[in-house]
Amino acid sequence: MANGHRIQWLVPLVLMLIGLAFGLAGYPLLDPDEGRNAEVAREMAASNDYILPRLNGLPYLDKPIVFFGAAAVSMEIFGPTVFAARVTPLVFTLLTLLLVWWFGTRLYGPVGGWTAAIATGTMPLTLAFARTVIFDSALTFFVTATLVSFFIGLEAEDTVAGRKATQRWVPVAFGFMAFGVLTKGPIAIVIPLLVAIPFGILRARWKRLLDPVGWLLLVAIVLPWVVAVSRQVPDFVRYVVYTESVGRLFTDELRFAMDVCCVVRMERESPICYDNVPQGRTGNVPPAMDRPATYFFLAITIKTATVHPSVVTGSRSSRYTPVEH
Repeated sequence: MANGHRIQWLVPLVLMLIGLAFGLAGYPLLDPDEGRNAEVAREMAASNDYILPRLNGLPYLDKPIVFFGAAAVSMEIFGPTVFAARVTPLVFTLLTLLLVWWFGTRLYGPVGGWTAAIATGTMPLTLAFARTVIFDSALTFFVTATLVSFFIGLEAEDTVAGRKATQRWVPVAFGFMAFGVLTKGPIAIVIPLLVAIPFGILRARWKRLLDPVGWLLLVAIVLPWVVAVSRQVPDFVRYVVYTESVGRLFTDELRFAMDVCCVVRMERESPICYDNVPQGRTGNVPPAMDRPATYFFLAITIKTATVHPSVVTGSRSSRYTPVEH
């Protein structure tokens, strides 16, 4: 990319970073989610127990361990502060933007990479989740990494080099998927497979998704934590499989009201005017990637990840944990 184009990217890039990080600790934690999640992380850092999340000393199993653990590490470094809590989602957001930039550059050259990263980083929901102590920024990173890895593995040609790429990238996708499960549960499996399965069928390469190494890696990462928690809370598996999934949708076991809404992100949501962003392609696009299948994959990814039913829950007077019964 020419020096002139690099300078043109600098202004929107700086504005994006300012929007993401400005005033990160300028206001108190918001109830109920930020305060609760930060307190779970604080107790984890204080106890050095990075296996079982706790709230007020009791097991708190509404969400798995990764986000709490990352926030606890942040508090080990910066102390139990608002900044330490909010820098965690910011870091996950920046990792996502770095991945989007790398993937866009791989597909469409530097212009495509910078456009994708800045467009993603300046969307209102991205700006909001980057400074909110909830799990969405971490889940977004792991789901994005899973989809990128699946795409590269499924798009690899059926050659010696292509088979090596598949053997490498498909297990990597399952690894990222596993950490997504340890961030927010089975949704980290559902969303990527809703994209990867139809794409694999379209490309006549769906059998690559049956890679035993990938599935074994997924189990090897998730199962030890499940076993460790189940030893302390025997009802844990039932709580995750039934109460937090079927029960919350079809029974009143969790005692809360819910609405179903749709979250729809549009490219024009970005506060930066893209008429001022350098347009066009560099021409340095890998031929294997410049095909209709690429657009199909990206289209179903957008449909699955950004237009989906989202359960909006009201606050509850007390959080359910198996030990409360």
